[in-house]
Amino acid sequence: MLLRVALIVMFTVLVGVVGVLISVPFIAGDSLPVVSPGSSASFEYQNDDVSTEVRLQVDTSGRFTVVMDSDIQANYEPPTLVFRMLDHDMLPLKPALQLISNHQLRATGLFPMRGPWQFSLQQGGNQQSFRFLLRG
Repeated sequence: MLLRVALIVMFTVLVGVVGVLISVPFIAGDSLPVVSPGSSASFEYQNDDVSTEVRLQVDTSGRFTVVMDSDIQANYEPPTLVFRMLDHDMLPLKPALQLISNHQLRATGLFPMRGPWQFSLQQGGNQQSFRFLLRG
C-alpha cells in the first residue's frame, strides 16, 4: 500500500514537472532575434504597399552593416534609421542610409556594447521598430 502511494506521488510530480517544462515556450512568448558576429538577422519593414527586407550584420569588433532591399523609386526619400539600446540611457545611434544600387540602401556604424537593442525606421508618418539581442 505504501509503495503504491509513493509511486502515485512520484508519477504526479513527474507529470507536473514535464507539464511546466512544456509550457515554458508558451509563457515566455517570442524571443528576440539574436545577432552575433558571423550571423545576420532579417526583418521586414512595411511602408504602405512596399515591403522591404532589412538585413543586419555585425562583425567581431561591433561594427554593423544594415542593408535594405526594396523597389526604390527615382524620388525615393530614405527612411530615418535610429538604434537605441534597451534598458540603458545612452544616446541613440543615427547612421545615415545611403543609396548603393537601384534596389539597395546601406548604413554602417559601431555598437558600443552588447545586449538588447531596438532599431526604428521612420518614413513620412510610418514608423516601425524591431528588437534584437546583440551577442559577442
